[in-house]
Amino acid sequence: MSRLAVVCGGSRGIGAAVSRLLAQRGCRVAVLSRNEDASRAAVAALPGDHHVAFSCDVSKEQEVQRTFESIRRTCGHVSYLVNAAGINRDALLLRSRPEDMLALLHTNLLGCMLTCRAALRDMLHMQEAAIVNIGTHLMSAMSCLCWPLGGRREQDFTVLEHFKPSNSNVHQDFFCLFTSA
Repeated sequence: MSRLAVVCGGSRGIGAAVSRLLAQRGCRVAVLSRNEDASRAAVAALPGDHHVAFSCDVSKEQEVQRTFESIRRTCGHVSYLVNAAGINRDALLLRSRPEDMLALLHTNLLGCMLTCRAALRDMLHMQEAAIVNIGTHLMSAMSCLCWPLGGRREQDFTVLEHFKPSNSNVHQDFFCLFTSA
């Protein structure tokens, strides 16, 4: 049986492209999106017929836990996790509302941490596994604050600490995409 890859934010954009690539490389892909219809449409577009769609808001702890339990029950253990889910609020910091800032932190930072924690339960016992966190600076200045002020980059190092004592073969990478004008 092929390895299972969970792609959070896999219904469009970078996440959809990563889902296609993983499917082409022989992985069984579980596409997660807040929108169940979008998740199903993304799965229908993937090569092969063994992929699955899940609706999950990564900013909600209970929803992440339930989704990963469902994934384990229906698909097996998670070998690869790709965090491509994220939101953007197109506003300057001085005009930003606190609820928008919290929404960014909950989805873009906490969501990444929650999905990593859920996937690690499987990965720590595997011979080989990987976590890839994808971010982009193609967003407003307010959205970018999650990164330099202790966003995913700091969290990446924290996740890596889990692997040191167990001599695990779990690999983790962080990608941040840039464009030049």
